[in-house]
Amino acid sequence: MSTLTVANLPYPGSKNAPTKFKGDYTKVKPFIKHYERLLAQCSVTTDKEKCENITQYCSTRVSNFIEVLSDYVKPDWDKLKAAILKHFDADRDTKRYKVNNLLRFVKVQKEKPINSLASWTKFQRDFVQIADWLKTRGKITDDEYSTYLWQSIHRGLRMRLENRLLSSDPNRDMTKPFKVSDIIDSAEKYLQCDRFDSDLVYTDSDQDSEWDLDNSDTEDSESEYDSDGSLKRYKKRAKRTPKATEYKATRIQHRATDDE
Repeated sequence: MSTLTVANLPYPGSKNAPTKFKGDYTKVKPFIKHYERLLAQCSVTTDKEKCENITQYCSTRVSNFIEVLSDYVKPDWDKLKAAILKHFDADRDTKRYKVNNLLRFVKVQKEKPINSLASWTKFQRDFVQIADWLKTRGKITDDEYSTYLWQSIHRGLRMRLENRLLSSDPNRDMTKPFKVSDIIDSAEKYLQCDRFDSDLVYTDSDQDSEWDLDNSDTEDSESEYDSDGSLKRYKKRAKRTPKATEYKATRIQHRATDDE
């Protein structure tokens, strides 16, 4: 079997070639890894060949930038690779989330009802994207992870899950958060698609919401009335005045008829 050489590097845009790198910081690391795998497969070992061939897989703007770097002109692949990662902000991709991102997620998500297994799955996927990233990098602890998950759940569902969890362990220590696996298992069982009362799962909470809405409307109308009471009473009297005048005129007319 013949050994591959630099001439066997895939043609730009072909099936095995790296996707053209255009400077996106989220793609610079995968691009470099792909390129280095090709170098190894094709037995490309010299710094000169490594540096010269990377530009064929880059956009014109990126190629022009790389070609003026000193580590490209005086070929040193390791230093050129480090320069590319630095200038195209590869570290920015590793600093994707902060704890504040998770706090904002909790604040927004806890206001959204979860009334189906599909909405639970989407909620869990969105939570994991941020929380798992933070946990694997030591930004939050396991207990904090569980607490953030619990606080992200809408109050209506959270109350039902708490009842289920406590019924199976009524003497548990409530100074510790529920286990993530227990929360997920309880939610999936409660929201399972084929449960017998799936159409009525949120009937109570929906009614509560409607009642709250009705009350808020009443309060708003009363407040509006109080803030502009004199004007409304004036308008009310003004509307009654023509009716009273008409009624009085009718009585006078009837009296005149009777006198005749």
